[in-house]
Amino acid sequence: MSGISTKKYGELGLKRQITLFVFFTFLILTHREGFCEVVIKCATISPKDSPWSALVEKASKEISDATGGEVRFEWYTGGAAGDEPELAKKVKEGKIDCAGLTGNGISYLIPPLRILELPFLLKSYAEVDYIKKRMEKFFINIARDYNMKFLWIADLGFVYIFSNFPISRLDDVKGKRVWVWKGDYMAEFIGKVLSEDFKIKPFPIPIADVKGNLDSLEIFYNTPYALTVLGWDNVAKFILIPHLNWSFVAIVFSNPSFSKIPPQHQGKVEEILKKYLDNLTKMNREADSRTIAMLEKKGISKISLPPDDVERAENLFRERVWVPLKDKLYPSWLLTQLLTEIQAIRAKEKK
Repeated sequence: MSGISTKKYGELGLKRQITLFVFFTFLILTHREGFCEVVIKCATISPKDSPWSALVEKASKEISDATGGEVRFEWYTGGAAGDEPELAKKVKEGKIDCAGLTGNGISYLIPPLRILELPFLLKSYAEVDYIKKRMEKFFINIARDYNMKFLWIADLGFVYIFSNFPISRLDDVKGKRVWVWKGDYMAEFIGKVLSEDFKIKPFPIPIADVKGNLDSLEIFYNTPYALTVLGWDNVAKFILIPHLNWSFVAIVFSNPSFSKIPPQHQGKVEEILKKYLDNLTKMNREADSRTIAMLEKKGISKISLPPDDVERAENLFRERVWVPLKDKLYPSWLLTQLLTEIQAIRAKEKK
């Protein structure tokens, strides 16, 4: 008998049936009705192996699980997509969907929000928590005016001045080389003011380049925890008290990018991201407290400015920074409203 034997034909038929079964099972699983994977591309300058990047990866996995794999976040960490001004520009242009940004990047997307980082504005976590609670919806609405969506903010912590020489008086900073985050409008503005009043020498470079230039700097600023995560603590010898300002981070989407997330999943995505932002706040606050003690054990000395110099610094920033930045970063009425809220919490604390 020529051709394929009956036995051989039966084997081929069975294989064909198995192949078809596997193929159609795959179609059912991956192309079920309503299934459509949405990939949200996000970026941050947080170092790849840092605790901060670990949090966004955990949040991304939880979002994928909660949406049945229909929403997946793809993160570019460690500045792989650029420094913060570049990330903000890419969010605006739709080249990425969202970014985890500090106040620097926020300045390019939702400028009025930067008001919260004014030097000597917020002085305690009690004030921070009060303002966050009182003005959360207010700032979320402002973001809408800029066609942006963000899920409120998390603490980076209080920013301190670090130096490799003792600063016992305010005038000791005269003529010193000071790092200024390149592209940060507020930092560059403050650098200009201090160069005029104290003849400091601003050293504007991206944050990714600071570690390699620490030997060229005499003064730099950061939160204590971020200082250690970024590896800047090996050069710092002194930490100046009191802190300079409070700093925050936010996850910001353009409205068109957020609308890519299926409506039935948007609430869940917001809920999960806000939970992890709260976790980030808790982690940074606890870490800052431990880090300050660790830095002291390491030999970094605390230096407190005399009360008259603290008052002088506060007045300087109010007159030369707060006021001139009105109607450039934020409207005048917003500063008035914010100060009214701060006075309210301080009045309660005195009772």
